[in-house]
Amino acid sequence: MDRETLLANYDALYDPEGAHTQHASDLLTEKVIRPRLRGRAFAELGISTGIMSVRLAPHCDRYLLVDANPKYCAHVKRRLAGAACRVEVIETFFDALDPARLRDTSDVFLISMVHVLPGVWPSLLELIAEAVAPGARVHLTLSNRLAPNRLVGYHMGLIESLDAVDEQARAFDTHYVDAEDVERVAAAAGLETVAHEGFLCRPVPLSVLNTFVDRAGVELLWRMGQSLPPRFCNTTYLCLERAE
Repeated sequence: MDRETLLANYDALYDPEGAHTQHASDLLTEKVIRPRLRGRAFAELGISTGIMSVRLAPHCDRYLLVDANPKYCAHVKRRLAGAACRVEVIETFFDALDPARLRDTSDVFLISMVHVLPGVWPSLLELIAEAVAPGARVHLTLSNRLAPNRLVGYHMGLIESLDAVDEQARAFDTHYVDAEDVERVAAAAGLETVAHEGFLCRPVPLSVLNTFVDRAGVELLWRMGQSLPPRFCNTTYLCLERAE
């Protein structure tokens, strides 16, 4: 699939205004990411609709945002127009990014991006590791193939096999990536694991949660997720640190 087709397809991936999505983004920012921030110079690689960007911007002085989709770049510029931090948006593919742009960055974010970069994410991690200074951190979230809603669908007979859950992903040229595989590549590049934890138990499809679940409900699902092995949560969060 060519890059232009991929960019067009990504516009239809999810509803960024759904209530569950908004509350989950709040929790991810407040409970998981903020306690592990290294400094106040951020870079977000893959911005989508800017749903995380608006939540992270208040916690930095400089924010570099990179995405190849011109619609997303224009949208995030509008959303961050009143931000107190200095914002710079670069429209480019990651493999064309000048590593020097990341040199003074304290925290790099790859939020729900690794699975859409099947042939790129290993070299992207290597690029980040080479570019940032020791002590800088990389924050990743990974969509898990064994998330509760998929397992429930499988055991109810709604999904013929766990392989079937990959069909929609393959249509968008996305792939489930195990956190352990990311950690191995990261370690070889000089990025050490600081945190590896599951985030959010999602027992039913997102379309249902966006309709019926409020903030208190999302917090309950977050606490439930804390009791599950990371690979059985909806999402795995990894925090990696550039070694000395």
